[in-house]
Amino acid sequence: MPIVPGSAAERKRVSARVDSNLAPTRALRRQTQDKRNLYLVGFKSWLWEEKGVSFKFLFEQKPADPERVSALLIEYGRQLYYAGKAYGIYAETMNAVACSRPLIKHSLTAAWDLAFCWLADEPYDHHPAMLLTVMAAMSVVSLTWGWPHFTAVLLIGWAGVMRIGEVLAASRRELVLPGDRAPGTSFALVMVKMPKTLGRAAKHQAARIDQIDIVNFLSAMYAEAAGDTKIWPYSAATLRKRFSEVRLALKLPIERVGDQKPFALGSLRPGGATWLLHKTENAEVVRRRGRWLSVKTLEIYLQEVQVSTYLERARPAAKVLIEFCSGGFATTLDRRIDFLQCGVMVLTMLSRTAGRAALQAARAPPGLGNMAVRSICTTLPKLGGYDYNLGWPGSRIRNPDPEGYNDVAPPMGFGWWALIVTSVSCFFWGNTYDHSRGIKVAIGLFGQSLGTAADSNGIAVPAPHQAPTCRSECRAMPFMLTPMLTLRASEKNGWPEWPYAKTDMQFCSQELRDDLDVVLEAVRQDGHALVFASAALKARKDVALEAVRQDGHSIVFADVGLRADKDVVLEAVQQDGYALSYASAALRADRVVVIEAVRSTGFALLFAHEKLRADKEVIFEAVQSNWQALGYASPELRNDKDIVKAAVATNRQALAMISDELRRDPAIVEEALQADGHALVYLERTLQADKATVSAAVKQDGHAISYASEEIQRDIDVAMQAVSEDGITLGLLPTEVQANKSVALRAIESNVKAFQNVSEELKSDEDVQEAALASERYALLNSVKVDGYALRTASKRMQADREIVLAAVKQNGKVLVFAPENLRKDREVVLAAVRQNGKALVFAHESLKNDKEVVMEAVAEGGHIALWHASEELQKDKEVLLAMK
Repeated sequence: MPIVPGSAAERKRVSARVDSNLAPTRALRRQTQDKRNLYLVGFKSWLWEEKGVSFKFLFEQKPADPERVSALLIEYGRQLYYAGKAYGIYAETMNAVACSRPLIKHSLTAAWDLAFCWLADEPYDHHPAMLLTVMAAMSVVSLTWGWPHFTAVLLIGWAGVMRIGEVLAASRRELVLPGDRAPGTSFALVMVKMPKTLGRAAKHQAARIDQIDIVNFLSAMYAEAAGDTKIWPYSAATLRKRFSEVRLALKLPIERVGDQKPFALGSLRPGGATWLLHKTENAEVVRRRGRWLSVKTLEIYLQEVQVSTYLERARPAAKVLIEFCSGGFATTLDRRIDFLQCGVMVLTMLSRTAGRAALQAARAPPGLGNMAVRSICTTLPKLGGYDYNLGWPGSRIRNPDPEGYNDVAPPMGFGWWALIVTSVSCFFWGNTYDHSRGIKVAIGLFGQSLGTAADSNGIAVPAPHQAPTCRSECRAMPFMLTPMLTLRASEKNGWPEWPYAKTDMQFCSQELRDDLDVVLEAVRQDGHALVFASAALKARKDVALEAVRQDGHSIVFADVGLRADKDVVLEAVQQDGYALSYASAALRADRVVVIEAVRSTGFALLFAHEKLRADKEVIFEAVQSNWQALGYASPELRNDKDIVKAAVATNRQALAMISDELRRDPAIVEEALQADGHALVYLERTLQADKATVSAAVKQDGHAISYASEEIQRDIDVAMQAVSEDGITLGLLPTEVQANKSVALRAIESNVKAFQNVSEELKSDEDVQEAALASERYALLNSVKVDGYALRTASKRMQADREIVLAAVKQNGKVLVFAPENLRKDREVVLAAVRQNGKALVFAHESLKNDKEVVMEAVAEGGHIALWHASEELQKDKEVLLAMK
């Protein structure tokens, strides 16, 4: 009898479930399921095209054959690995396969073993935690550029300890502000759509934001927004692009430097978690805020040492910008809230429209106004990024396409736009140089627009006939008169004290900043100290020379006139080629200066005069420094044979920049392949099918065989050359070549790991097994000479090899513990072990613990600790006691 609903509640549930499809599998997020389906399609295609096996036939046969499935997955995983694919593709493919036939889920151990080996070779590399000062500096820059939505994403992701995908999925409906709840509450909540731990943790999850200034900013941004308004209303690609722009402006690394990855959007979550731990010292609170299932998972994200030492390891230029911008976070955020509350929703502080308007007004009343706008336009580009010429030679203003509002006419009078532009310029210029002068200039220029007049000194005084007409104008006046940078944030907002700059000159009196000896000593230690010197000393050539010798980038803080001084600029570009970007137009066209710059940094070619980009010697020096400089050369020199040879000798990727004709040139091909066999990937198919070309590539790097044509891969001579360079490349060759005994023997001789790639038939061949054993022994013998602990993971057969054990204990006596009993009885082996580490006596056979010579050698090295492991008789022996160190 069928089961039918028997009550009103059950009938109600039936109505709700009528359209659902209850699948007998784990609950997965839609994104995860879509990803697995995509990877499964790729596996099915590979099975059919490469192996001639139908996925449907393989998985519907009864009984199931998990061993065959594992073998196919292993081969598929190896091909993914050598094709440069990500580990996640292989892992999710196996998960998808297991879901297709749950019966074999726990029988895919061999396939998962390959995955674990993959992870051992390429362990997870987590995003670095973004420290507070970097997040604050990025927020200040993005607000200044008029990107409030970008700032909101930064603040929510960092303060809410959220995954960036969760922020992108959130809308106003999920953002719960204090005004949406009962009066008296001061924190914000962000409801998480489809949390990652759905099904394993709470169904309804939310991120909490406590910092009052951030909550106020979010309230001003989104309080009046419609429920379906996205927190980030643009594409994910736009978000990544803007993140890169801000990162570049702060001169933060964009590529890996040593073991340190560059900051990414994924750095917000670990950064917020690490700061929260510092603030609360409560791991359970951090775990709950981050919605992690266990403290063990949380520990992956916490990076206290990295956060604490980041600024010390940062480039001086980046360090100055970070400390400079982060110091104004509280004030900048507060002023942006003021504008938002006045109805100015999207404000492009440094737009072309505003810049042109300011310039037009400044040209009318000559004097102080012109000086102010000129200062704005020449100072702001120091933050980096793209420039736009606004009318005067050398006067430019920053515009990284902020939210597409650049070409929209300002919805307010010129006075406000002028106020905004000048206020922001005071924010940067006034603090980098002379804050009080910047304020005077701003008020002197725009006093009439604010209902004030300026006296002869540029100080604003109220106009008797006019008072501020709105609340926003009243609030704008202290904005102009209060310091724009505060080095300490308010504790009531939930922020700790801001770090002071490490440059002592910052705290010197004006008298000391004008003292030549003091400033010279300061800039010799840190060129960026020039920023705090007096205007008179910034204009001195000897001071500027000392500063740029220490850091070429510090030329940006010298007097503008010195940027046209050849001696100063030469010193600067020799220390840092990027300093060429601050040189005068004449010196950027000077051949000697440009050559020195590109020798230091190939990318400096970007700032050279156009005529020098067509100079062969200049381009040659640039590509030798950095192959990517080839992209900035003139079209003629980009295809010059000598220059291209120099570029491809540095990096194979230069082949992608040159013409097809040059990619066929034998001399260039030879140069590229000698430098890097992987250059074969950039060559034409005809060359990839040429035996001589492929032979040259695999001699340099055997893995280049993967780019050769199928016909060449089957060539035994080429295969022998490839496996001779690295035996592991046997796994990249066709099956019939893997079954060739000569090739297999050569591969195993080169690398014992190649044994796993030989055909099943050859694995049982005595010669192949003997070669594998000899290769393994040779490799292990060399390994234990470097690290005796390599004996620990060796096979039992290798651990019983006397020569290997003897070499291992000579490197580290304690590895005697891994030797078999017969070798722990071997007097020569034990003597070698205790001479290296006397404490190894504990692992010796009992008979040797009573050997006087052995014990004396042990106590001579290991002291009384080694004596404890000697026999009772020898522990009382006078000679033994005298031998103890």
